[in-house]
Amino acid sequence: MNIISIVALLAVVSLVVFLRIRSSRKRREIMKELQDFAHLNGCIITESDCWKGMHTITKIGVDTHNRKLFFMRTVRGSVTTFFVDLNDIKRVTKDYTQRSVGDGKEKSTVMDSLGLAISYIDAKRKDDFLEFFNTDHDFLRADGEIQLAEKWEDCLSHLVGLRP
Repeated sequence: MNIISIVALLAVVSLVVFLRIRSSRKRREIMKELQDFAHLNGCIITESDCWKGMHTITKIGVDTHNRKLFFMRTVRGSVTTFFVDLNDIKRVTKDYTQRSVGDGKEKSTVMDSLGLAISYIDAKRKDDFLEFFNTDHDFLRADGEIQLAEKWEDCLSHLVGLRP
């Protein structure tokens, strides 16, 4: 291996390490707001995810010990927060809206929004919808949000099923 190859390899490795460190630091900064929200409510996030859209930052986390769910979504600078006791939840389901576009052979289905629908044990309490994706604010198509919605539907359904 000559010196030019070694220098090129070191440059690539350094760039990869730098990008990973930067990405990890950004994720910690983004998640700090959700963790602070949990701390204000006497909780510690034990499992979480965050993702960015075109004009959005979405964070979800759960304190499995205290059985609390935390959700934050920032859309164009406006922050929506959500906090609920898992003991109050009856069911969590992935929910989405879609529409057909085009006609004939060009007809296709487009997803407009995706999230988690939360229904409560108390039938008087209005259902909630935690938005993971919306074409009005995010990119034109979901990129990983479907898998995240499925993951959190499974996770929360499991936790709701484990009532104390």
